[in-house]
Amino acid sequence: MCTAFVSRLIMSPKPSILGGSLLIRRILIYNIVMEYESESYDIDISHIKNSDRVCWQYTTEPPLDEDYIDWHQVNEDIYYKLSTVTEALAVASDHVHLNKLIPSTVLEWYYRLDALFDAGIGFIFIDTKEGEVPIRMTLPDLTDHLGLRINVAYWEPKKFDKSIRTLRMKNHLREIVN
Repeated sequence: MCTAFVSRLIMSPKPSILGGSLLIRRILIYNIVMEYESESYDIDISHIKNSDRVCWQYTTEPPLDEDYIDWHQVNEDIYYKLSTVTEALAVASDHVHLNKLIPSTVLEWYYRLDALFDAGIGFIFIDTKEGEVPIRMTLPDLTDHLGLRINVAYWEPKKFDKSIRTLRMKNHLREIVN
């Protein structure tokens, strides 16, 4: 294991609002520092049915300066970015360790996301007066994203369950010490 800058790339059809063609394009969505064996991997949303509706968020209002990096400009009137759930699934891929979100794996995705949430790891947050509060991803969130492909190391259920146990033990020990 080495510390590496991990670049995530989205491969997807161009949103239809940009024109009629379905060219595959890559968009850098963020860089993070993690301890991981691989240096980069791709998130492919080109197989998701209705990806224009499911994977993209559109606005005619210019984004705020602090949010501008996430938004891409179509023309002077329209901006787009990844939807909250699509971006959350991209982030969650590091922890879920499943390569495809397809009908035969949707329940395993749901189980793993639920287990991570119970262990203290959330991927979608809402703003409240007290700060950001994590919320669970739902089964409809996942079924809307059927077709998602991720180039990430696959973990057998036993390995994933062991990692959750380790994570929960670390969190429990931290609570006891503090």
